Amino acid sequence: MGHKFALQQVKLAVVELYRRYLFRHSPAMESLIEFDFDLVLALRHGVKLRAIRRG
Repeated sequence: MGHKFALQQVKLAVVELYRRYLFRHSPAMESLIEFDFDLVLALRHGVKLRAIRRG
């Protein structure tokens, strides 16, 4: 029960971030986005984002 509640709280926090901010790729990214194809699709070098507060 606690695990489900924690996941729900994380989802609500992500929704709130998307409501308040606009996310764009950061110009500081060193390389293009590359994927690692394994059991789960993952980003090889990660992604740098820039958060812009919505007006």
